[in-house]
Amino acid sequence: MRTLDQSHRALVERVGGDVAEGLRVLPHSLGVSPHSPGSFSDFARLEPMVDLPGLVALSGVSDLTLDWFRYAHHVGGFLGLTLDRLADGQTRRRDLAPEVAALEAEWVRALSSATGDRSRSEALAREVLADLQRGLAMESVAFVRGELDLERYGEIVWLKTRWLALPSRMMLEGADVEGTEELAAFDEAYRWLMLSLQVADDGADAEQDRARMGRSVPELLKIHPSTLLACAAPITRRAAEAARGHPRLRAWCEARAVEVEAAFRVERRRTMAAGLVVMGLSAAVDARRGRRP
Repeated sequence: MRTLDQSHRALVERVGGDVAEGLRVLPHSLGVSPHSPGSFSDFARLEPMVDLPGLVALSGVSDLTLDWFRYAHHVGGFLGLTLDRLADGQTRRRDLAPEVAALEAEWVRALSSATGDRSRSEALAREVLADLQRGLAMESVAFVRGELDLERYGEIVWLKTRWLALPSRMMLEGADVEGTEELAAFDEAYRWLMLSLQVADDGADAEQDRARMGRSVPELLKIHPSTLLACAAPITRRAAEAARGHPRLRAWCEARAVEVEAAFRVERRRTMAAGLVVMGLSAAVDARRGRRP
């Protein structure tokens, strides 16, 4: 199976030119590795981040096609992480415009090679990257205003993570499952999965975010960090329940739910409050049901 490091090396070789060195040391420039050049595997370890296409690939997808979709998933991940870190001011270098441009171009090339449809790849890449920027802008406004409701939070998470689903969704569409249960199941499971990962991060990083930005997401939501952490397991179980027709993704989500429940043990009152939060977040997922992720 293709690894993040293999895709990173392939990216540098395929792009070449003056920007190649900047791409080679990008993990260090983004602050995800302590030493240069660094490795993206220092940051991304969860299987959906590393191999979402492999988790949802249906029978009949050739090894070569799956490899291209994995490469597109990885390059998209490098790009999304770069844009997110730049927006948060977490990079060691601020001038990463050449690297961003190279990543965008290579992502489209990878999607085009995987699907055989360059015009569609370009259009969808533009669409999801525009949504990412919208989500980042909405998040910034929320931190300035100091308030955020659950439905808007769910919308921000969806906008900020939609790009990561694109290679896997295009792979499923290419397998002629448009409108079928497998595609709808992927759409819903993905939304729940991204919410589960985000609430875990935002709950765990509350003190760090407050020190860095003056506020934390739990403060914006007026929720205790432990309550947000307690949401991670039930939301992950929602993802598992939704992943019909994708046994590998379902199994991963089930195991992840057990893992986070053990890791984030909180007071009973926080667990009870988390149930209400999950109900509130359901509105954001329901609002997107039947719409392209």
